[in-house]
Amino acid sequence: MSNLKKALNIFISCNNLDQLAAILEKAIHKKRISYDEIIKVVGNDPEDVLLTANEWGLLYPVRTSKSASWEDRILFAMPDEMYEMPNVVRHLVKNAIQTGRWDLQAYRRTFSL
Repeated sequence: MSNLKKALNIFISCNNLDQLAAILEKAIHKKRISYDEIIKVVGNDPEDVLLTANEWGLLYPVRTSKSASWEDRILFAMPDEMYEMPNVVRHLVKNAIQTGRWDLQAYRRTFSL
């Protein structure tokens, strides 16, 4: 089991944890990830993994209904859609890949929060 999957498994229980971890590992290297890139990682049925990522605040759709606020984002799982990872999640994922832990305290220490 990868370190990231082990860290996610502590608080997320889902059948697509392998796919979720793979998408997050790909997304940390970029500001955004496209639906087509996600398809390449998970195959032809990414809806469940996108819903899980959105529900846990790990990836948000770029499309919005009225403002840039997270709660105004509209999730569509279709070609040409883009999704972005919040900076805090990017740091948590990078740390989880190294340590196998989802460590909010390490994030707070790093950024003096």
